Amino acid sequence: MKCLSKLQVEKNESVRAAVPDANCFQLPERVLQFGTGILLRGVPDYFIDKANKQGVFNGRIAVVTSIPGANELNKQDGMFCHLIRGVMQSKVVDEVVVNTSISRVLVANDQWNDILEIAASPDLDIIISNTTEVGITLFDEQISENPPHSFPGKLLSILYKRYQTFGGDVSKGLVIIPTELVANNGRLLQTICLQLAEMNNLEPAFIHWLKQHNHFCDSMVDRIVQGQLSDTHQQLLNEKIGVTDRFAIFSEPYALWAIEVNNEAVKKRLDFAAVNSEIVLSPDIYKFGQLKLHLLNGTHTFCCGVALLCGFETVKEALADKDFYAFIHQLVYDEIVPEILSDEISAEDAAAFTAIVLDRISNPFIDYYWYRTALNFSSKMRLRNLPVMLSYTDRNGSAPQHMAMAFAAMLLYLRSSSEKNGKYYGDLAGKIYPIPDDKVPLLNTCWVNGNTKESVRRLLGESAVWGVDLNKLTGFTAAVTYWMHQFETQNPREVLAAFIHDKKPMAL
Repeated sequence: MKCLSKLQVEKNESVRAAVPDANCFQLPERVLQFGTGILLRGVPDYFIDKANKQGVFNGRIAVVTSIPGANELNKQDGMFCHLIRGVMQSKVVDEVVVNTSISRVLVANDQWNDILEIAASPDLDIIISNTTEVGITLFDEQISENPPHSFPGKLLSILYKRYQTFGGDVSKGLVIIPTELVANNGRLLQTICLQLAEMNNLEPAFIHWLKQHNHFCDSMVDRIVQGQLSDTHQQLLNEKIGVTDRFAIFSEPYALWAIEVNNEAVKKRLDFAAVNSEIVLSPDIYKFGQLKLHLLNGTHTFCCGVALLCGFETVKEALADKDFYAFIHQLVYDEIVPEILSDEISAEDAAAFTAIVLDRISNPFIDYYWYRTALNFSSKMRLRNLPVMLSYTDRNGSAPQHMAMAFAAMLLYLRSSSEKNGKYYGDLAGKIYPIPDDKVPLLNTCWVNGNTKESVRRLLGESAVWGVDLNKLTGFTAAVTYWMHQFETQNPREVLAAFIHDKKPMAL
């Protein structure tokens, strides 16, 4: 079977899936993208490719990577297949997209001069990034380095090159859209760039141009994307396209890219949004971030420990269990939704997003493993769910039982039974598993053999882990103690079933 290539698309050889017009390979590089990750390929790159195929935007993406050897996509002329399967508004979606939005992948350490040439191009309009949360960090460095070490350093070097090339032309500023999972990511990146410009003693005129004529937009992307196809999906893809593609990605149909924009000129430059209803250009994207954080990410985190204790390996498997589905449904509607309503988020907003979440997590084509959600479990619980827990107890004067059960399950999952070479391992019903959580050593000191009540008191009191002493939440310590005892002394699935079907208040 042949490999995916530009030549095959131009001649329409072998590729059985719908392919774009060969003229797409002649489009100018309008976007510089930092990161080769699957989320970028499955969201921004997907939207830009879709727009290009409709004769809108008409620009390709030059990708920058800092990982040696991460430019292997060039062997496929930047192309990759995108398998999209799932349920959307009760309809099954099953399609393959041959994405041709990427023109080339450049390795920063080897091709920095080529990247600076793109910075000097009049065609360049937009910079997109996803360098993980730690990527948007200030380092004391010189942007004259070849290349600078950090992403902000590289970005500032590119902007300075552009400023010099066009003599500070105000029309040559760029639209910069970070997608890292950081609050106010655009504003944070701009602040770091301005600080770094001062540290590099760059001229005031450039700093003015940087601040006034470049547009840093807060943004948020949301889509489940997988980069390693299952054997079933790989076989399906081979049958659909007739070529081999080792860079193929798989995603659900749902996608969202919310970009904070209040400038009409910037909106015109982001014209790919016109043919993508999943892109939201809004002067305030706060509510989209909050809905995703608490109703999607937070729900997954709350449910993770319960699912793992019950022996469910995948989300699909757990959702097929009627008791677990009832648990997640009650958790969301009874305990999470009431705590996130605000002037920005209406009941209608929450209901609509919740319906989407339940649709998405029930996707029969996705094998999403709970152990992935358990990565850095304690930190995720703190960042995603602690505000909701605090709000519930403050407003109701009692503990949220679903959240308390979920918290107890998480603590039990994080309890290590052994340690080897600095790595910790847990034991669930004789099954040994690694615990990738940097707070485990600290939590280990809190367990008291044979004394669940004292263990819980110490665990909840570790403010270095949770940021606060959770024993101060009304009724929470007693509720977590109760559920931990139930899980320790009974079959977790029976505990879950009893909770779902017994609506009487728990005797704590």
